[in-house]
Amino acid sequence: MNRLLLHSTPVALALILSTLAPTAMAGALHPEVQLLDVGGQPVTRSGQAVSPMRSCGGCHDTKWIEAHSPHSSLGLGEPGGREYDAGPGSINRFDPLTYDRVSFDGEFTFGIADWLKRHGARHVGGGFATHDADGTPLTDLESAKAGAFTHALGDDGEAVVWDWQASGTAEMNCFLCHLPTPDDQARRLALAEGRFGDVATATLQGAGVAEQTASGWNYPGVAPDGT
Repeated sequence: MNRLLLHSTPVALALILSTLAPTAMAGALHPEVQLLDVGGQPVTRSGQAVSPMRSCGGCHDTKWIEAHSPHSSLGLGEPGGREYDAGPGSINRFDPLTYDRVSFDGEFTFGIADWLKRHGARHVGGGFATHDADGTPLTDLESAKAGAFTHALGDDGEAVVWDWQASGTAEMNCFLCHLPTPDDQARRLALAEGRFGDVATATLQGAGVAEQTASGWNYPGVAPDGT
């Protein structure tokens, strides 16, 4: 039976272990991972997308890791930057090629959902892709006034409310760095289509772990308990 095994090791150790058989190497470096959805249920039972925060959180303090990772925050909330930037991080910078810049104060220019669709391939997920600057989950936000976290650009260029409940949010994607062969093409497609809740699961497609269906996700080779 196939098992989803993740690995993370220093380069030197990886070089030494690279002479071992793949199965032995993976088993020695990482235990089995139970794939859970955002509600904590095995995805093989729910048919929902995988939640890396839940799945990896069985052993790792994923909330702490995400909260302290510059890869997730990209400088959001940090002071500084040029006069025409909101701050020093990528999420705050004006893009001279696309003219994209998220304005967190004042007039609406560009939403977080827009940024994720266009530039999310450069972001590991988490941070502003799951909650606003005050820590409120994006799925809980409501606002009549156009804002970076609640609205996106419509086809006519005007601000429209973005439905985070429908799109899901893009959790910090542990699989992107810790899988030997993450499916980055499928991940990028999910981002571009605004299917943020599917992004991490799409990363597993190339490994044959996950298959998208009309009603959700199927997980061939994964045990009924999600391992």
